[in-house]
Amino acid sequence: MIEKFGEPSEKTIVHGIGDPEWIYKKQGFSVSLDPVYAIQATSPFSGSTPRGIKIGSTEEEVKKAYPDVIVSDNNLAQKSTNDVYYLNFGMENGVVKSIFMTEDIELRKY
Repeated sequence: MIEKFGEPSEKTIVHGIGDPEWIYKKQGFSVSLDPVYAIQATSPFSGSTPRGIKIGSTEEEVKKAYPDVIVSDNNLAQKSTNDVYYLNFGMENGVVKSIFMTEDIELRKY
C-alpha cells in the first residue's frame, strides 16, 4: 500500500479491536489491517466498485448494479458472490456517501 499510495496521513487502531488502521485522508479511504479485512471510502475517493458504483451514485444505480442488495435504514448491503465479503453503501438523501467493504468476521480464522 505504501508503494502505491505513500505513507498514510494517520496510523491508528480500530476501536475495540486493536488492529491497525491506516487513514489516507487526501485519497478518501481508510484500511483496517492485520491482514486487510476492511476498507472504507468517502469523498474525495474517486474509485468505484467492480460494478461501477462510486461516491455520489444514486440509490437506484446501486439497486440496478446489485439487484440482491439488502436495504436497512440508511444503508444498502450486498454480500459477495463467494460469501466472504460485504459491501455496505452508506446513503444520505438517496446518494452514496460512503462505501465500506469488510470481510465477514465470522469467517475469519484466528
